[in-house]
Amino acid sequence: MVKKFNKILVMSNSIFILLCINLVIQNNILLSSLNDKESAYKELNNTYASLSTNYTKLLQDFNDKQAEYDSLMRIAERQSNELYQLEAQVSNLSEENAQLRFNYSIRLSQINNSINSLKSDLLAFETSINESLNWLQKNNNLANTTFDLLKKDLEQECLEINSEYCDIKAHCIYFVNTHDSFTHKLTYLSEPEDALINITYMYDYKRGGDCEDWSLLFKAEYNYLRDLCNNKHGIPNERVRLIYSTAGAGKCYLDKSKIWYYSNCDEVIVTGKPYMSIACYAESEKAGHCIVALTEHEILNSTIVYTELSNAEYVEPQGGSGITTTLFLYNNKNDVKYLPLVFYVISDSDLYSFYYIESDEWKGYHDFYLEVQNLLDEINNIKLPGI
Repeated sequence: MVKKFNKILVMSNSIFILLCINLVIQNNILLSSLNDKESAYKELNNTYASLSTNYTKLLQDFNDKQAEYDSLMRIAERQSNELYQLEAQVSNLSEENAQLRFNYSIRLSQINNSINSLKSDLLAFETSINESLNWLQKNNNLANTTFDLLKKDLEQECLEINSEYCDIKAHCIYFVNTHDSFTHKLTYLSEPEDALINITYMYDYKRGGDCEDWSLLFKAEYNYLRDLCNNKHGIPNERVRLIYSTAGAGKCYLDKSKIWYYSNCDEVIVTGKPYMSIACYAESEKAGHCIVALTEHEILNSTIVYTELSNAEYVEPQGGSGITTTLFLYNNKNDVKYLPLVFYVISDSDLYSFYYIESDEWKGYHDFYLEVQNLLDEINNIKLPGI
């Protein structure tokens, strides 16, 4: 029994030992597994720590990128608004440009029309100037008319030829024009407006005229007689003399037969001044008068008007007497205060006037003609830009 118990006990111890060994083995296995797990845990923990660090870094990068993105989005939104405003401005500018182009096209057409109109006016003015110059030349000599009887009477009564000189009597010319002894019988006719009429109209139709008409006719008659001196009698201008009357103690005969004369009169001989022009002057603010002027040289341009008239001999064509009144001439704008003041001069080929406001100089039709030519050249050289 005891043996059996001991045997059982031995078996129990053995079993216990086996169990213990097994437990130790299991414990070792578990311990080994635990160590492995602990190592795996540490490795996982390290991995987690690394991942956590990377996550934190990535999160920071994300936040930075998000902030950058938000900033870029704000910039994009602002630029989008600016782009919208620019597009609106471009649209407005495009509309304005279209309107400006339309207005420019209209204005360009208006300017072109104005240029063409100005050119047309200048051409018309040029034509008018040429007509005026031709008119003056046509009316500067009685030879251009058919007044044969008047020519004959003037040559017979008023022209005296001697060995040296060819004399033309001014008072005789007036006598032939007006006296009942002749058929011409011209008279003075007052006109409401001062306007030159051609000598044919004055002689054939009006049978007279006012002071400028008488001066124009007188100059044409004088030029006709002077040409007879040159061409018919071979006496040059240097030896053509005008004789006019002045107050004195003798007689001034009006015809070669010496039937008619002015009493209390003396004759004055003008030598070395064979060229005749018309001078019109202001006697007051509302009244003026025209006479003729004898000069040493022919007035062919505006630059010599003042010089020639300063030394001129003045004659009244209505009577053929000399002018005793001192006449003042324009030389500069300050001369406007002196009366009687010459303001118009009519030569054989031009009409001159003093422009004291615009240019302070004498200017004639030919000067204006040259200015018109220059303006036309400038207009023709204008190149208008396209649209």
